Amino acid sequence: SVDRGQNAARDAYEDGAMGGSVSTSVAGIGSVKAKVSNSKTDVKTYGLSVTSGIFTGAWDKVGSADGALSLKAVVKF
Repeated sequence: SVDRGQNAARDAYEDGAMGGSVSTSVAGIGSVKAKVSNSKTDVKTYGLSVTSGIFTGAWDKVGSADGALSLKAVVKF
């Protein structure tokens, strides 16, 4: 999917930012999603996540800052 400057509620356009994401299911691994966006001020955001069962591992990077790794488990009752 490709988004062009949509706000968090996805019902209006804001600062001219552009971005997109691709998600696919990979046998034996789970769901893999890659995303990238570029703001009007040229700050690039990258993300990669893998979801398998209740676990999601993710790497995110915003601008020139170091990337961040995360691992979370979601259990619903």
